[in-house]
Amino acid sequence: MTYLRAVPLCPLFLIALVAACPPAPGDDSSTSASSSTASSSSGTESASGTEPTSQPSTEPTTVATDESASGTESASGSTSGSTTAPDTSSTGDTDDTTTGALACNELPDFVASFTAWEAARDANANTYYYSVLRGVGGLMPPDYCIYRTLVAVADGKVVERRFEISDQIGNPMCDEPFVEKDAEVGTKMSDFAAPAVTVDALYGACCDMVLHIEPADEYTITFTTDEDGLMQACYYVANGCADGCDGGPLGAALEFEVLEFGAPPPQP
Repeated sequence: MTYLRAVPLCPLFLIALVAACPPAPGDDSSTSASSSTASSSSGTESASGTEPTSQPSTEPTTVATDESASGTESASGSTSGSTTAPDTSSTGDTDDTTTGALACNELPDFVASFTAWEAARDANANTYYYSVLRGVGGLMPPDYCIYRTLVAVADGKVVERRFEISDQIGNPMCDEPFVEKDAEVGTKMSDFAAPAVTVDALYGACCDMVLHIEPADEYTITFTTDEDGLMQACYYVANGCADGCDGGPLGAALEFEVLEFGAPPPQP
């Protein structure tokens, strides 16, 4: 009897057999898998959480002007005659304490006042001092303090800030007074202390934060000057709000108590 012995197929023969039998039409499983992998790799998107940056607007706004000096600062202020300014865009000098340029060239009263300020400032070696008053905003409690901040500038640099109690109504607990000079200026904190900045910075902040506030038709804006044409007050009040809805340059309504050239008087 003859026996047949099974002989294993040669590997090369198997390879040739596979090559001779391609996948049936429509079988694209390998292609689909690779396409799916590429798609999921390339289709991944990164989320961005960056908030949009607010830019000063040059929409028309209402500016109140008053040539009379005031001398004291009010909590919200009152408005006087007004004019509507046309819309335009402009640029000017910047200050690192403001959000942008002095872009108020469309407002003749502001331009005239800033021009008058530059002339007076330069004629006095950029040396001056000013003071402002601040107190509790909104409904006044029975006991409260009124604070004065005096800022002295020499050769264009802030060299001194004094924070003191101007008046006490009732029997309140007031913030402690302080004096800062040179490198110490701006290091002490109080909610009622005005920032230690130049008048140039206040003009810039008035333009950015008040005269260009948006939406303009929701606010009544006041910009007044003294008898020399220098800025006396700059602030806004939300329309229809009875109390505590005012604001101004660098976070608070601005109204100079004093703005004088030269060195400040000695401390009492």
